[in-house]
Amino acid sequence: QGTIRLTWQATPRNKFNFHWSEQYNDANYGNGGGAGVPPTTPEASSRVLYIPSRQPHATWQSPITGKLLAEAGWGMYQARYRFGPRNDDTFNKSMIQRLEQNGEAGCVAAGDCIPGLLSRMPRAPGQGGFTHSLIGNLASLRASLTYVTGAHNMKFGYQGGFGNPSQTYQNYTQVVQVRTSFGVPNQLTQTISVGPNTTYVRNLIPTNLFAQDQWTRKRLTLHGGVRYDSLISNYPDQGIGGPGWPYAPNEIFFPSRSTPGYDWKDINPRLGMAYDVFGNGKTAVRFNIGRYVEAITASNNDLDMNPLIRTATNTTRGWADGINALPGVAALPVGDPRRGNFVPDCDLNNPAANGECAAMDNQNLGKQVFIRSFDPNYVGGWGNRASNWGLGLSVQHEVLPRVSVTAAYNRNWWGNWYVVDNRATNIEDYTPFSIYAPVDSRLPNGGGYVIDGLYNLVPNKVGQVDELAQSYKNFADQTENWQGFDFSVVARLRNGFTVQAGTSTGRRYADGCAVRAKLPELGTGPVPGPTGSATNSSVTANVNALGGGPFALSVTNPYCRIAEPYRTDFRGLATYTVPKLDVQVSGTWVSIPGDSLRADFTVSNAWVNAGPVPLGRNLTGALNQVNLIPPATLWGERNNNIDLRIAKILRYGETRTQVGVDIFNLLNADTVTNYNYGFVQGGSWLTPTTIVPARYARISVQFDF
Repeated sequence: QGTIRLTWQATPRNKFNFHWSEQYNDANYGNGGGAGVPPTTPEASSRVLYIPSRQPHATWQSPITGKLLAEAGWGMYQARYRFGPRNDDTFNKSMIQRLEQNGEAGCVAAGDCIPGLLSRMPRAPGQGGFTHSLIGNLASLRASLTYVTGAHNMKFGYQGGFGNPSQTYQNYTQVVQVRTSFGVPNQLTQTISVGPNTTYVRNLIPTNLFAQDQWTRKRLTLHGGVRYDSLISNYPDQGIGGPGWPYAPNEIFFPSRSTPGYDWKDINPRLGMAYDVFGNGKTAVRFNIGRYVEAITASNNDLDMNPLIRTATNTTRGWADGINALPGVAALPVGDPRRGNFVPDCDLNNPAANGECAAMDNQNLGKQVFIRSFDPNYVGGWGNRASNWGLGLSVQHEVLPRVSVTAAYNRNWWGNWYVVDNRATNIEDYTPFSIYAPVDSRLPNGGGYVIDGLYNLVPNKVGQVDELAQSYKNFADQTENWQGFDFSVVARLRNGFTVQAGTSTGRRYADGCAVRAKLPELGTGPVPGPTGSATNSSVTANVNALGGGPFALSVTNPYCRIAEPYRTDFRGLATYTVPKLDVQVSGTWVSIPGDSLRADFTVSNAWVNAGPVPLGRNLTGALNQVNLIPPATLWGERNNNIDLRIAKILRYGETRTQVGVDIFNLLNADTVTNYNYGFVQGGSWLTPTTIVPARYARISVQFDF
């Protein structure tokens, strides 16, 4: 990794800054485990290459007059990530990725079940066994004029750019994953993208204009601004299949700009004020409110309208290797050589049930037919982009010279989510049922309780997919908000000693039950925040969740309402410069609540037919996993961490060199950050799969001239 920063004062009124950062990496992921889901064996962990990841930036600044400042900048984010086969002799192209739902045969008696274990083949995000490349090219441009008078500070500007992120995949086999339960297959995933690479590309064109002013009148300062946000997407030539594609002989091709992209336009106001209560500069009251839109990046493609992504290039289907019966498929008799040979003895290209294989879950595999359409009233026009409002109110007071305290209240609420309705089905096509949770002392109240609100698609609708992404407002209302309270103390004492400490207490509330009542195929269940933090930042990423906002897609997720308890972060910081020695010593301390825990239980046909409301038939489709614990019920352990930095400043003439050492996780804590969430009675539920990084040090040198 290398970084260069240069500053050039070309003329008294023209200053240029240049920054270049580049990173190369070629390494195998660790020895299994990992922070991701599912847990992964070593040979199924990928090799990752950054070849390279590059970030150049350039800025210009010019004070045209004493009151007028002009600024402009250009930046580029170029990411070259590649996930591929490991280079430690564990890779074999003939291997097929395997996902074990419960554990190997006999694991219950041995007490070593690892549900959800991924093995045998390197994986890439969201796909089966193949290489995966991601190239993100995001260019940004900005320009602004700032005009300052005695009472006003006005700024007008532009922010925009262009991006063309792409993702490339290569599969080695038609079957890319086999799912097993106690070692017996029950499902396979097959693809048509075998042979040449499959590449998905999109072009993003953001355009943002803003105007803002700060006006001071005696003890009152007002802030006001308005922002125009526009985002357009389009797609170059996209195609798959044809000569050279063994499982896609008929080409699927979409010429450039032949299908629409999103075209959002938003006006976002922002207001604020600060008031000096007593006129002595010691007590201030601040208020702000504003609207913000969701950013579209190279990675959050859950609403990507790329025509190739909207076609079916892979599908799941039931496969029990002849051992068990499936819808439309009888079990093979004992002694049949095809029974249990771990080979799909069927015509995989036939979408109907045949041989050992059930019908494809998506009958449109390999057809130039969109499996998902988009409501033009949602993906275009004014005010339809996913957004949130933020409100803040705070009071700051100087209690002693150089010592201040701040108390604040913050609230965020989200909107403009989308939901996906499968128009090929209606609510009568989903059979409701309920189950009993297993009896287990590790579950709340020892287990045995009822979990209802579950659904399963009727057999004659399996494989029929015609999705429409549209606003949730077309069905019912849904809600997500976060509110919290912050308290902090800052003391800037004598002799260069500074201490900061504070707490942040907050809770999240989400309710999508009214939508789920009309669209059971969504399973619109709130998902936990991306971190265990109680702060406002812990929930901002929920807007990106599949199914719109905080709601995840699953007919077996009944948890459509979540009300978290108030949880608290603790943070502290201290810095001190040793006089005469020019040695800086600083430390930080954080204490963050753990994540919400879950118990992913794979239900069998026997289990769903032994519940208080039995299904009355065998399960259909790929989803047969139920979380036994409502979100925000059980929590992981709190993460307490201390970091330390010591730096020495060396001066030679007009140059200045800072040599420092950073020690992370000073106390070498082993807090668990991820668990085995797969639940099996007598299994290894909540066994740690990752912990915080062990104590390590980093040496740095900064040279100023």
